[in-house]
Amino acid sequence: MSDYNFNIGSFTLSALGIISMLFLACSGNYDCGDLVHKEGFYYEKATGNLASGFFECTEIRNGGGGNTNHVTKYKYKNGLEIGKWTYHAQGQLIHRGEFIEASTVEELITSKTNAKAVQLEAWYEGDYGELNIYIISSKQALDSLTAQSIIKNNATDICKKYKLESISIIEKVNGQEWARKSFPTQPVTNH
Repeated sequence: MSDYNFNIGSFTLSALGIISMLFLACSGNYDCGDLVHKEGFYYEKATGNLASGFFECTEIRNGGGGNTNHVTKYKYKNGLEIGKWTYHAQGQLIHRGEFIEASTVEELITSKTNAKAVQLEAWYEGDYGELNIYIISSKQALDSLTAQSIIKNNATDICKKYKLESISIIEKVNGQEWARKSFPTQPVTNH
């Protein structure tokens, strides 16, 4: 495999470096008030485009002991969260998570619900973890038998891998309010 380099004046850039620079140039860096959430997707307020880039929001909140910093960090691609995220308060990690690529589960749920998107998130508070399955803008609700089948045949392995103790299926059907169905998994021991 050859390395492609480009000379620009006194600088030499690799093809990978140029691609990385183009991604950063085409993606945004967002602050607290820059995005709006509509029908499960995040949009840039200023342009109406789907959010793609890095989000960091620092809020100062008045708590019982005075003002405290609350910092949330996410990454977005095409209006959806991707990768790892964190939430800190007073410098302490409170919640963390990771949006998981699981195409088999996503395709199965999409075929049953006609959802615009499906996301799987490993969500943690301390050592407790939960698998959140977001079904975004579906035309049809996921029935209980299909949900149980997905959990038994697909989601249980994800829970073991990420040490998650419960599963929640969260869906928004035909513009209605978000609905949550929770299911326990087998207890996971931390080794």
